[in-house]
Amino acid sequence: MRTIQTELVQKGFSKEVKRQASKRRQPKKQMSRREIEELMGVNRSTYKRVKGAYRQKG
Repeated sequence: MRTIQTELVQKGFSKEVKRQASKRRQPKKQMSRREIEELMGVNRSTYKRVKGAYRQKG
């Protein structure tokens, strides 16, 4: 099964379209342990509910 675009190119009504090469990915940057923990939120303060109010835990 052909597409309309290929039919038009064969008949001479349209010029052949050149496809661009896909962009290359940049190499992955190594993240430090501290950066990963910061993204995960390990060092954030935690809260709990006590009688309807939020209090800092620990």
